Amino acid sequence: MLLEKGGSMKFLKQKMKEKKMSQIELAVKLGVSDSSVSKWLRWGVKVPHKYHEKICKELGCKLGELND
Repeated sequence: MLLEKGGSMKFLKQKMKEKKMSQIELAVKLGVSDSSVSKWLRWGVKVPHKYHEKICKELGCKLGELND
């Protein structure tokens, strides 16, 4: 799963770059702190499952893509 430890970093960075979205913007849209998004991106901390659907909505991906 891409949103497990390590995989989330590359996937989220790629999708955010495509959408020209900052960490702070994504954090606001997800209702989390910018430090949470930073941990996902910089340290590869696992993204909680409850945010997967919101991430897909905001970054324009399908939930199935997160599981590839």
